[in-house]
Amino acid sequence: MRYGILGGTFNPIHKGHVHLAEEALKKASLDKVFFVPTGVPYLKKQNKVLDSSHRLKMVELAIEGNPNFEASDIEIKREGDTYTFETLQEFNKLYPEDEFFFIMGADCLFTIENWYKPEIIFELSTLIAVGRDDLDNEDVKVKSDDLRKRFGAKIITIDFEMVNVSSTMIREALTIGSTKPDFLDEKVFEYIKDNHLYES
Repeated sequence: MRYGILGGTFNPIHKGHVHLAEEALKKASLDKVFFVPTGVPYLKKQNKVLDSSHRLKMVELAIEGNPNFEASDIEIKREGDTYTFETLQEFNKLYPEDEFFFIMGADCLFTIENWYKPEIIFELSTLIAVGRDDLDNEDVKVKSDDLRKRFGAKIITIDFEMVNVSSTMIREALTIGSTKPDFLDEKVFEYIKDNHLYES
């Protein structure tokens, strides 16, 4: 099987995340995409990240009914800081016969070698680097070739028209209004309202 892994704080998950997974599923011929909410994202301030149980539930609601998508609590259950290489190690132990594809924005290609133990990330997965309008395609190609040469990285680049939305924008809209922001799933919105999340 070919499994995609899409990680993120998902604070909250929005339709841009789902569209990205759909595009990766199709263009990289994946069998399934795992949505993996971060447990303790060491690069983000904890006081701005909603409790993991809420973020996992919102992911489950957003992808409900799609047999090609699955929510995973693999990082939420892990104690301490969350590192990508550990997540890939766990998935490879769970599915030793299968192939993994780590989905990320192409901008991450320029910083991934500074992540913790990047050589393990390259060893255990193929990177799916999703292009962005603000990135030069030639720069992405040069960086991809550099990572392939120095680390033996396996990289697939796909073009995708990024949705102009972020979780930050949605949180701000939820704080100041009671109507559903664009690009937020209806079931996720109802869950947020029922649990009084992101209120000022």
